[in-house]
Amino acid sequence: MRHFTRNLLLGGWLIAWGVLAYLSWSPTGLPGGISDKTVHFLVYFLMSGIAFSFSRSHRGLALVALATFLLSAVLEFGQSFLPYRQFDLRDLLANGGGTVAGYALASLILALAMRPTRRAGINARSS
Repeated sequence: MRHFTRNLLLGGWLIAWGVLAYLSWSPTGLPGGISDKTVHFLVYFLMSGIAFSFSRSHRGLALVALATFLLSAVLEFGQSFLPYRQFDLRDLLANGGGTVAGYALASLILALAMRPTRRAGINARSS
């Protein structure tokens, strides 16, 4: 993947964090009938899951997953200082579950994407 494309994807990911911070601290709520725990899980699944698009290694993915969870904790804890929001440990647990699931998916995608490259390198060395 080109350096420009990787930086563009990373930039999009960082912008998504800005949007997520705004939504996490705004007074708006979810429409009725939508479980906020499901939304928490899915959002953080996506935030850590799309990291394969700009990370080159499993270590990089792990660092992104760790950063994702820590940032989710900061956003969740920050809600306790707002008069119209509150800290919810269950939200934080849903964030963590989504982060772990997204990391697992990103690791699988990265492993599958790297496998043909590794085989090509092995075949080239054995020739």
